[in-house]
Amino acid sequence: MAFVGRGGMREVWEGRDLVIGRRVAVKLLPDHQHGLAADLFFREARTAGGLNHRGVVTVHDLGRDPRDGTLYLIME
Repeated sequence: MAFVGRGGMREVWEGRDLVIGRRVAVKLLPDHQHGLAADLFFREARTAGGLNHRGVVTVHDLGRDPRDGTLYLIME
């Protein structure tokens, strides 16, 4: 994965979906930044995931890394 940028408390990385082979953006929220930030992270995922518009990214996946608790959001 290649680092793309950082904003607020999140980092964005460029990644590759190993099953389909498409490029994706991976937004990460490390475990030590949870709390209100996690609530906002999930709200962002639900909002973007509920929309279908060319101006809004498509959400492919959302979850928590079981190894370190990092929240992740996989987007187009």
